[in-house]
Amino acid sequence: MKLLAAFEPMLRAWRADLELVGLGGTFVQPASRGEKLVLTGRVLRSTQESVFVRLYAHGSARAPAIIAEATLRPSNAASSSEVEAGSRKENALKPFDREV
Repeated sequence: MKLLAAFEPMLRAWRADLELVGLGGTFVQPASRGEKLVLTGRVLRSTQESVFVRLYAHGSARAPAIIAEATLRPSNAASSSEVEAGSRKENALKPFDREV
């Protein structure tokens, strides 16, 4: 479960104007303790109300250890459309991955 929780900071760093409202995943291959994993993600659907993302945790052989899905919604702190637009523009250049 700690490994699944590692996606939350990655998503927050990617889009601070969105809050995580749902996260679930499937462990498809064992990851050894101490093994370096790379977390990646891809937006599958985006609407005004929410963003749906597919997430992966890859081991050294690039085989996925976890396949997960997350739902994010605009946070109350980012209620201004100007703030959201600025955040989107800045984060469009950020990579959507993280090593843990």
